[in-house]
Amino acid sequence: MSDSSSQSDEGISHWKPILTLVVFLLTNIVVIFPFSIRVPIPFGRQHHSKRILRIPFNLVTVPPVSVLFLICAQIVNGTILRKGILGADGIKPIDIMALFISLAYIAISLDATGLLRFLAFYLLSKASPSSPTTSSSNNGTRLYFYLYILFFTTGVVVGNDPVILSGTAFLAYMTRVAGIVPPTAWIFAQFSVANIASTILVSSNPTNLVLTGAFHISFITYTLNVLLPSIASFVFLFPYLIYVPFNSPILIPKSIHPFSLSPESTEGPSEGQANISPISVLIDKAGAIFGTILLAITLAVLLATSAAGVHVEVWSITVPAAIVMLIRDMWYDLKNRHKHKAAQAGAEMDQPRSPVDGMELRDLTNIANGTPKYQSMATLTQEPANDLHRVNKGSSHIPDLQPTKQPAPSSLIARIHRQYTTLTETLPTPTIIFTRLPFPLIPFAFSMFILVQALGSPWISVFTSFWTAWVNKTGTVGAIVGCYVITVIGCNIFGTNIGATILFSRILQRWIQDHNPSSRMSKGAIYALALGSNYGAFSGTFAASLAGLLWKSILNQKGIRVSQRQFAKLNLGINLVCMVTGCAVLIGQAYIRY
Repeated sequence: MSDSSSQSDEGISHWKPILTLVVFLLTNIVVIFPFSIRVPIPFGRQHHSKRILRIPFNLVTVPPVSVLFLICAQIVNGTILRKGILGADGIKPIDIMALFISLAYIAISLDATGLLRFLAFYLLSKASPSSPTTSSSNNGTRLYFYLYILFFTTGVVVGNDPVILSGTAFLAYMTRVAGIVPPTAWIFAQFSVANIASTILVSSNPTNLVLTGAFHISFITYTLNVLLPSIASFVFLFPYLIYVPFNSPILIPKSIHPFSLSPESTEGPSEGQANISPISVLIDKAGAIFGTILLAITLAVLLATSAAGVHVEVWSITVPAAIVMLIRDMWYDLKNRHKHKAAQAGAEMDQPRSPVDGMELRDLTNIANGTPKYQSMATLTQEPANDLHRVNKGSSHIPDLQPTKQPAPSSLIARIHRQYTTLTETLPTPTIIFTRLPFPLIPFAFSMFILVQALGSPWISVFTSFWTAWVNKTGTVGAIVGCYVITVIGCNIFGTNIGATILFSRILQRWIQDHNPSSRMSKGAIYALALGSNYGAFSGTFAASLAGLLWKSILNQKGIRVSQRQFAKLNLGINLVCMVTGCAVLIGQAYIRY
């Protein structure tokens, strides 16, 4: 066939559309329930010894393999590949990925300065009494509220992934030294509010980029339509959290006494010990200021050009900004490289530069549950990877990037290892930030775009007919609530919220094109899709979003176990509160504005 439209002529009874749908569904099942196969491989001259090769089947490997299979079956051709990568019908995957990765670099670099840790410890110091004799009544609830606001405001600006990366590690540490066991109330509040916050700005979540591209919505128009529903969910969720699922002094203590913030502390709080100054965790103050200003300018330019109707590719704004941040990170490391070498040669290289050194971001584990860690070649050791951190001007501590066992000098791996180690020692900030960028998202997202494109007209038409029948019976309210519900469900069964957004955007596009519904109904459904694709992250499964997979992997690293059953049970009430408040405001907006 020449393109995907030829499937429309064949109809869904033909084997090609049926096979495409089966492959699409099986791919999403594996994304939700990843697994691996262990294959013994004999080695040595007598083949008496065997090595185990672990072949992962997850969101990184299976979607590209599925695309290759459909290519071999002559279902996916060059036209479908081009549309799935370069874009079609307003959705431009390559532009979306460029925008997302560039903003992710700025956000992770900003987080590497210690800014989020500084804000978290600052709020902790404000919530905790200054001395053991000072009244600490309700300061536990006050701290919970402060962190709730912090994670929301930070998530609005930098998106949910940096909040998950840094905030989860901080909460795991803080609740441990404060003796809050289990930390359920704190980690669930952080995860849900970070994903609510990511709804507001287009740049905060790739699903927002897919949606605005599909329906040609300007950034400012999008934000104006989702701002009030998101804030309503944020406001009403907090009292629900403290009075319903987490209404216990064990989960949210009424008071938190002063305690040491030393990472070596493992016995819980120690009353009477002095808290460290929050400024001591701000590793690169100048970098934090620079990064904050750069990110603010970048977001302001995105919103301004969108509001003014200036036609400019969004990646052409964010990619140069990311390059500026990269150059600044390289300059910072080169300026301090002599201190790096002096620290390596000095006797104090093993001494921490601050009481919280070693607490923060570990190497990013594979976001697909059940698969091995992503490790840089400089961290192929038996010990956990070193933390991402910059080196202060007065610092005498840097990451120890040497492996415990050097490979053979003559091997290619050894030469590559030495080059990478040299690069990491010279430019530690940008190289380790690059290892933390969500690169696994790229093949996954492109593959999902291609698979949805391969579904073609037959299945999109079938799905659209069901949707049309629903909205004809239920009207605007049914369109908004129904779109939200099926989007949240779709996040759990269609390969994370990205796959669900791509598929439902195509369905709504076809519905609007073929049936020309009222603006009230079509706009309500579109923005309900925006809410559902973000709120769907805290619903039934970890695999409903990449943020959920990342959150779970960090918690596992920190020794905190959250079962699938607990995740679904607690999020059922949380999502229901957000659905009622968010959809209620969205329905009101639809009747007032359109």
